[in-house]
Amino acid sequence: MGQVTDLLFVLWFQWNVFGAAIASVIAQLFSFLFCLKQIKKIPHIQLQKSDWKLDRKMAGELFLFGLPITLQFIVIPYYQYHKRLLLSK
Repeated sequence: MGQVTDLLFVLWFQWNVFGAAIASVIAQLFSFLFCLKQIKKIPHIQLQKSDWKLDRKMAGELFLFGLPITLQFIVIPYYQYHKRLLLSK
């Protein structure tokens, strides 16, 4: 799915990076919907409307849990990029 939408948006519509981003979002949406459909087929899993309500406390805990790795993914490439610039001079 992702490759088809990538080709469509990048090559056919000439949307370049924007097209690749939109294609990725569409592919992720279809993946989510497919997984949701498969989960609904499992008899002992019953999703209710209340399951989709945002739990702010849990969201805050997940944010704090993911913050260190997020910072790591930002800092390390930044450092490596600037190290390469300094070494190439």
